[in-house]
Amino acid sequence: MVVVHNDEKEGALQVKLETCQHRTKVYLFLGVILALLGCNKGYVVTKRGVTWEIWSTRSGTEIINIEAADPSSFEVLTWEVSESVYNFARDKGHVYYRGEVILGADPSSFRPHKRNYFVDSKRVFLKQWNDFHELIGCSPQTMRIIDDFWIVDEKYVYFAGHRLEPTDIRSFFVYPDSGWACDDIDCYYENVKVTVDRESFESLPDARSVMAKDRNNVYWCGWVVEGCDHDSFQAIDNWSGKDKNNHFRFRSTWANRSEAGSLEVEITPLDSISQ
Repeated sequence: MVVVHNDEKEGALQVKLETCQHRTKVYLFLGVILALLGCNKGYVVTKRGVTWEIWSTRSGTEIINIEAADPSSFEVLTWEVSESVYNFARDKGHVYYRGEVILGADPSSFRPHKRNYFVDSKRVFLKQWNDFHELIGCSPQTMRIIDDFWIVDEKYVYFAGHRLEPTDIRSFFVYPDSGWACDDIDCYYENVKVTVDRESFESLPDARSVMAKDRNNVYWCGWVVEGCDHDSFQAIDNWSGKDKNNHFRFRSTWANRSEAGSLEVEITPLDSISQ
């Protein structure tokens, strides 16, 4: 027989009470989630038309009237993609994502491919957040996906949807997990050709996504790093490096590499850091 003293009984009651309170919170949380999910109707089809209805924490229920939709041929697509299976739909004229027309998509052949890429019989599309962008000139029959950002077909290369026409498509390759790519003749950062010494060019392993080097220069995101000692320079991470004299901190003024921008470098003497 086990004897439980009063203080032990009180402790046991406290544990049970805390457990009960925890379960109540969990059930309430699940109830709220289920209630919110229940408010997300998605596509609503009637004889009068089609709407996209979803609940938002900021504005409550949002109803979008899909003017282009044909109710008689409209169907919701339940593709197993990495999100809600009810976001896609089509009718005889269009393909839709969350109530918006995917411009240029052929409803009879449009389908998910790999990663964030979708194809129809003639076109390739990249999904970025809630937007779809057609990769102009990309062939769904010959395209090859390298990673989430890079895709190549028989004529062109695309980085995050931006087209690049490399000098030699047959020898084109991308450095692993990197914005840098080369062929046998030239090198590129994202979708921009960079003037480098091709024979000695290499990406730097500690920051291979953004930093590279040849016999003449150090590069960060396609720009030449001025003022560094080339021979002793080492990458620390994607945003900084050092040579025998200074520490370098990099940042840029661009939001997209296809737009104009500039490199800003903060240089700190190593002697002042060690003191």
